Amino acid sequence: MGGRRAKYNTRIAKRICEHIALGATVKSALEKEPLAPTIPTFWRWLDEYPEFREMYERARVLQADLMSDTVMEMAENVLRQPKFAAAYKVASDIMRWGMEIRNPARYGSKVTVEHKQTLDPKKMVQEIAQLEKELGLLEMDPKTIDAEVVEVKE
Repeated sequence: MGGRRAKYNTRIAKRICEHIALGATVKSALEKEPLAPTIPTFWRWLDEYPEFREMYERARVLQADLMSDTVMEMAENVLRQPKFAAAYKVASDIMRWGMEIRNPARYGSKVTVEHKQTLDPKKMVQEIAQLEKELGLLEMDPKTIDAEVVEVKE
């Protein structure tokens, strides 16, 4: 990892991503690969080569899964060695944070709900009235219901 400006190479890029997926930091992954670029060149590769960015992002997701397995192993170790529980707690909290930023869809604490359907309040009132009529809760025609509809602005 000298001062050279390495030319992009798919084989090297894959090996770097393999190291990362197996738990290495970017710095240690580059140090493990003899022909790896410098860290600034690594960042440039991420910007310039979409296939490398995709491999890297996938490696980080896989790394989160590996971290999850490690947290489970640590939990088992605490049962065998309770005197190290505090250290395992600190380590597992750090790993869970890493898992959350690497794969928020799977390990994140927040749930994102997207609503993509446009709501029509008039139609909703008519559908409710129709259901009430079908269930015998309302003995009038849904078209005769006079309801005020308020438009909701997003």
